[in-house]
Amino acid sequence: MKLDYVYGYRTKDTRNNVRYLDDKTIIYNAGKLCIIQNLENNTQRYFSGHRENVQCFTLNKERDLIASADGSNESMKSQIIVWDPNTFEVKIPIELDINGINCLHFSPNSSKLIAAGLDKDHSLLLINLSDGEILANTLCGKHKIVSCVFNNENEFATVGIKHCKFWTIQNEKELQFIDGEIDENVDKKLGVIEYCKNSYITGSSTGQIVIWQNGKSQNKKKFMIYQLILYSQMKNILLVVGEIYVLLLWIMIYQN
Repeated sequence: MKLDYVYGYRTKDTRNNVRYLDDKTIIYNAGKLCIIQNLENNTQRYFSGHRENVQCFTLNKERDLIASADGSNESMKSQIIVWDPNTFEVKIPIELDINGINCLHFSPNSSKLIAAGLDKDHSLLLINLSDGEILANTLCGKHKIVSCVFNNENEFATVGIKHCKFWTIQNEKELQFIDGEIDENVDKKLGVIEYCKNSYITGSSTGQIVIWQNGKSQNKKKFMIYQLILYSQMKNILLVVGEIYVLLLWIMIYQN
């Protein structure tokens, strides 16, 4: 039996799980598959290396590497696979004693990966992608991390419900953080984060877009947000996916 076509994709417990590979191609996940779809001719290719359902994936800056990860499952273990979206060659499989990964992000030069666990302590992992070594494993407590993003090789941020932390990598293996200072008028149910034009940008459950500078919430706009996508081939443009299909350019948000 041969897979002919995948209809639909995982939405109930994921974020930022539709990404552009190029102007004509997107990637998303459904079941145990990562689907690469050509939008011009409506054809699909499938990466099928996962044993469990795929919870999340991330795409590196050059768009030549993907890291995808299992969600929670009965084995109480999970797998992160780093692979080539053109050839489907597995670059490195990473086996973890963690019951699912909720979000991932490559460092700018693709040498490291951060991964947020779905275990009860919500582990935050820093992984060396040259050999798969876990450089750091920090327990973040009861609040789930739902989105993460690198700023540079040594700084990244994580968000979730009542969770906004800005992290620094010290001595290559130590993680230190400061809590974000959230204005009282900012929705604390943060769902997505991206980095663009020297600022972190978050989207919340009530539709707030917030710009962060120096660990503090700054400008606020309100839309119904489902995704924030930094489309790096269109420099300094942030796509905000909202009700039905709403695409707002980052420059519009920044100026208005």
